[in-house]
Amino acid sequence: MKTSVEFSYRKPVLTSLIIFTITFVLLHFEAFGNPVRTIAWKHHFILAYSLIAGFSFFIYYALFSTIINSKNWNLWKDISAFLLILVLVTIFILLFNIFYIETIDSNYNDNFVHDGRLYYYMCFVGIVNFLIIKFLDFYQYHKQKAIKSNVEKSQKIILEGKNKYEKIILDIDDLVLIEAFGNYVLVHYLNHENHIEKNIIRNSFSVIGEQLETIEKMKRIHRSYIVNIDKVINLEMRNRKATVKIKFIDEMIPVSKASLIEIQTFLNSKK
Repeated sequence: MKTSVEFSYRKPVLTSLIIFTITFVLLHFEAFGNPVRTIAWKHHFILAYSLIAGFSFFIYYALFSTIINSKNWNLWKDISAFLLILVLVTIFILLFNIFYIETIDSNYNDNFVHDGRLYYYMCFVGIVNFLIIKFLDFYQYHKQKAIKSNVEKSQKIILEGKNKYEKIILDIDDLVLIEAFGNYVLVHYLNHENHIEKNIIRNSFSVIGEQLETIEKMKRIHRSYIVNIDKVINLEMRNRKATVKIKFIDEMIPVSKASLIEIQTFLNSKK
């Protein structure tokens, strides 16, 4: 069963702040069902545990962000991530409690810590956080899906940068070539006078590729290039290396071995 990671792992700082807020609210108003709480608890422990919850998520993200992929993320990976974050929360809470007793209040004693009820409640807090974050994930996923659907119907492409205000909206036929450019991508497209213009978007090549994966005309022909296949003019082979000529583009574009047959088939179909 696949699950979405559209919000949580693409906006880790915001997700951490949401987890901090949810944890703080639950701890503050529930207080473990014990109406007699010291000022130290409210001033120190609630804030500390809330920070720990948000920080633990961010630590998990920092360790595993490179393997988190929305295409193959499933329920078991979600559960594993949730359990690992809970383990991190528990470890950090234990360390904080030891630090607090040794450096701030050596006489502090809390039965909710010693008999384990604290950790049961933190599990409950974690489940609430998980459900809310998953709701945001699926909301964001379906929102983006609806936008992509509308774009396809209108024959438009939206290329989004890391900043939500950074985007390029183009007719599909006007998009010619997308090129990896370090931590950016370089977009080659036609203006109203049918002249090539270039624009840089601050996003990874793989993320831009995901934004275009539903557009049949856009093909990734190399680890650094995505082309509008309708703009391919001809294929050349030199020293076992394949390149293609793209309409409106001066230089030859390399083709990977994995894409070679597809390009050949497309060009043969045009004859």
